Amino acid sequence: MSQRRGRLPRAFFFTDNRLNDQQAIAVINRLPRSIGIIHRVQARGQQLTDRIRKRHLFWLGRLYDRFSQGHHYSLKDLKSLKKMRAAFPRKAFLSIAVHDRYEIIQALKCNPDLVFLSPVFMTRSHPGRPALGSVRAGLELRFIRNRCPRVAVYALGGIGKRHRGLLKTLGFSGYGAIDLFC
Repeated sequence: MSQRRGRLPRAFFFTDNRLNDQQAIAVINRLPRSIGIIHRVQARGQQLTDRIRKRHLFWLGRLYDRFSQGHHYSLKDLKSLKKMRAAFPRKAFLSIAVHDRYEIIQALKCNPDLVFLSPVFMTRSHPGRPALGSVRAGLELRFIRNRCPRVAVYALGGIGKRHRGLLKTLGFSGYGAIDLFC
């Protein structure tokens, strides 16, 4: 993690198409201030963004969220990411979701502050996609740390209460989840 940017939350709530605005707002209203938000659903109304801002929560979103602390992307956005990174405000965080070694290598070229490794466990968000599992996730975590020790690496996908201790033991900076917070 870049020291010029300060402390990151230990956990993040991810917005998702499975939740409508009212459901997402209900979750946001219950979140402690120590939980960050990845606001990744572009078609959301202003009401959700306003609620996040009123709660003074740490949040990352797409570029349309100009008041967020930074931006979150998947590797589908990679071609434009390299160009956009130079245009980001200096204090803006860059977060990228990765799913395999190739995506990790490509993401690290963009100099991210956070990487979300996914799916670590089976998840409803990506039915049919094989989970990395704790062993492979640990190996990928070590690969990232060896290449970019300052990048905060978070686990994502199927995270439940029972996984939090394991993820900490493996050395993850934290985790991201949807259902855990619902």
